[in-house]
Amino acid sequence: MAALCDQFRQFQAQDLAGRPFRQVVEKVNRLRTLVLADPGLAKGFQFFFAARVTVAQHHAGDHFLAVVVAWLWPNEILYMLTPLLATGIMLVVVSRQRGPANGWLELGLHRPRPHLLGLALFGPVVVMLLPFAIVWSIGLAGLQLPTGFTLLLLPLEFLITIALNSLFAIGEEIGWRGYLLPKLAGLGPGRAMLLTGFLHGLWHVPLIYLTSLYHLPGNQLIALPMFLLVLTVAGLFYGYLRFASGSVWPAVIAHGATNASLGLFASLTVASSPATGYLVGETGLLTLISLMVLAGWLMAKSHGISMGDSPTAIQPDARDVHFLGS
Repeated sequence: MAALCDQFRQFQAQDLAGRPFRQVVEKVNRLRTLVLADPGLAKGFQFFFAARVTVAQHHAGDHFLAVVVAWLWPNEILYMLTPLLATGIMLVVVSRQRGPANGWLELGLHRPRPHLLGLALFGPVVVMLLPFAIVWSIGLAGLQLPTGFTLLLLPLEFLITIALNSLFAIGEEIGWRGYLLPKLAGLGPGRAMLLTGFLHGLWHVPLIYLTSLYHLPGNQLIALPMFLLVLTVAGLFYGYLRFASGSVWPAVIAHGATNASLGLFASLTVASSPATGYLVGETGLLTLISLMVLAGWLMAKSHGISMGDSPTAIQPDARDVHFLGS
């Protein structure tokens, strides 16, 4: 981890201005290969990299876009846009709902109720921090600031990472929580949220096993079911934000904050036991428990969701919710 961070710091320190586009792309690709070669760092460090490049934009000069493109394009951007593409096909081609009416309005692209934005932003940070704090405290992993990172810039970089991840999550969330979740509402809000979360998890499986972009640590017979469980329960949280606000944007923010938090806390963690991967992150038992507590708290405190007369109608101002009801 320390050696990789040192290479990353050296990369940032170099003045890329004036270099040919091809050299910039090759340099970033070499670093990216090093990161992806380590399954434990691949996801977390990849997300955190985006913020470091943004903060150090002046180092790249006119080639800042080349750096970002070389890191993310085309695999991840294209894959993250597939739910959005599928939604467009369903609305325009299959359902033939052209223009701003009907299906387009049901995607929840309007401004959300502002009081839920704080939950969307800070809820994932707390939920993802608690499991890491536990493994840090019991000695299964150490807490260490990576070489080249400073506490002064850490909050700024974290906020930038949330913003970037939220931007990349738009395509996913418009498909999952914007389009699909309301369509499944006839099953009942709770069942619709859980099913959407499960399908969201399944959508990652080709990315995990057919590409080098996404890795699950440890025994795959354990890691994959845990990953699907975590994403399924997370669907309750994202779905709650969608239904309670009547808008997809809180789910987008929560998705971005979740990914950014995973990246940040993973980059601060030095594992001293193979069990760490089964306790924290997207395959962690503690993460699953933390998400279940959050979902349970939301069910206990809120009565703010009700489905309208049609399966796709959302009435965020209503006061009757039964997450697991029919």
